[in-house]
Amino acid sequence: MEWLKKRKGIFWEAFVGSYEELSKSFAEAVRKEAGIYVPHDVVEALKVLNDFDFAIVLD
Repeated sequence: MEWLKKRKGIFWEAFVGSYEELSKSFAEAVRKEAGIYVPHDVVEALKVLNDFDFAIVLD
């Protein structure tokens, strides 16, 4: 978390849930923290985010 404070980026913590729930949560976190709208599919969202210059920390 300390490392991320010095950079543009997001931290997202997974939870026990379905892939759909996790994907929706991740997309909402990206929208809220970075202002970027991504698909509600983690793999597709990461493809979109590849074009942006910020860190993504997944826990």
